[in-house]
Amino acid sequence: MVVVPGYYGVSPEGKTTLLGRGGSDYAAAAYAFCLNAPSLDLWKDVKGYMSGDPKLVINPQCIEKLAYNEAAELSYFGAKIIHPRTVEPLKVKNIPIQLFSINGHIETLKPSTIISKETDESRTVKSVTFSKNFGVLKLKGSGLGIKPGVLADVTNLLNLNNININSVLTSQIAINIILNKTDLENAKALVEQLDVNVIEEIDMWNDISLIAVVGNKIMDNYGISSRIFSSITKERINVKMNCTGASPIVSYFIVDENDMERTIQAVHTELFS
Repeated sequence: MVVVPGYYGVSPEGKTTLLGRGGSDYAAAAYAFCLNAPSLDLWKDVKGYMSGDPKLVINPQCIEKLAYNEAAELSYFGAKIIHPRTVEPLKVKNIPIQLFSINGHIETLKPSTIISKETDESRTVKSVTFSKNFGVLKLKGSGLGIKPGVLADVTNLLNLNNININSVLTSQIAINIILNKTDLENAKALVEQLDVNVIEEIDMWNDISLIAVVGNKIMDNYGISSRIFSSITKERINVKMNCTGASPIVSYFIVDENDMERTIQAVHTELFS
C-alpha cells in the first residue's frame, strides 16, 4: 500500500501550487490514470450525487449512475462533490469513479454513485444544482452586434489579466459575460479602459444565482424546458437570462439571488415528484 498526498502540485514555473477546492480528487485521478487502476474510489461526507441539495428540496433522490460529462457539468455549475476536472484523465481510459460515504455501514458497503461512460437511461434529468459564485458583466451598445472584433478585444483583455470567462451570451445590442463574482469589479475597470466607441454602457449583475438542470440528452426531450419554465412562472419568479443548447446535457438560467431557493424547489418538485 502506497500513501501519497494530494491537493498540490508544481506549476509550469516550477513553484509548488495548490490545485484548488477538491484538488485531492484531481490528484487521485492522475494517479489512477498512471497506474491503470480498475477504479478511483473517493470517500465523501455526503451520499454521492443527489437530484437536489438536501438542505433545500424535499425527498432528493440519490443518483446511482452518472456519465462523465454529467458529473463534470454538475461540478462546474455548483455541485462541489468532486473537482470539476476529475473526470478528464479517467474518461480517456474509461476508469470509473466510485463515490462512497464515510458515514455508511462497512457491512453493507457499496458506492453511492458510480461515474463512468454509462448513465441511467431511465431518466433524462439527473439533478438541479446552483451556484452563487457567478456574476454578469453587461456591455451595452446599439452597434455591438455588427462591429467586428469587439468580443475578441474584450475576451483577450480579460485573458491577459487572468480573468476566466465562464460563458458568453450575445445579442445585437448587448454582450453578457458570465464571470466569477470576485472578478467583476476588476473586469469592469479593465473594459472601461478599452477604446471601443460602440460600448455605450457597462453594467454588473452581482446579486444573482445561476441554476442548472443537468441530464444526458436533455436537449432531445422537447418537454423538459417547458416544464422547467412553467414551474418557475407559477411561482411568479422572473428569469433574467437563460441558455439552452450550449451543451447537450445542461440548461442553465439566472434569477435574483433572493429567488434562488424558491426556484430550485419549484423546478425539483416539477421534475422529480
